[in-house]
Amino acid sequence: MEKKTEEAELLQKIMDAQQRSARITAIAVVVLVAALVVSLMVLVPSFLNTMNEAHVTMENTQELIRRANTSLEKLDSMAENVDGIVREGGENMGRVIEVLDAIDLEALSNSIRKFSQVIDSLSNFKLFG
Repeated sequence: MEKKTEEAELLQKIMDAQQRSARITAIAVVVLVAALVVSLMVLVPSFLNTMNEAHVTMENTQELIRRANTSLEKLDSMAENVDGIVREGGENMGRVIEVLDAIDLEALSNSIRKFSQVIDSLSNFKLFG
């Protein structure tokens, strides 16, 4: 009978050790779950705030890209206008050169000389005198 008592005591010790181990494991699991919950309570709002800031930053970046594209389109339009003005100015300059080349400078010089002579004659002419 002593053997049964010893075995019973040994079984009781083993069961007590298993219960202690189960309690320790349960407490450890509760502590880990609590730590996880607290961590999530701290990290999730921070994560959501960061995501919101990232979203706002992306929207601002998209707006800047839209503005830059609009500016580039306006710049292209201005370059086309300047190109047209330069082209038109070149064409007009060519016409001016053609007109100046067509002027008979000798005839112009003779006309100016004759006009000068007429003016001299009129200045010598006395109407009331």
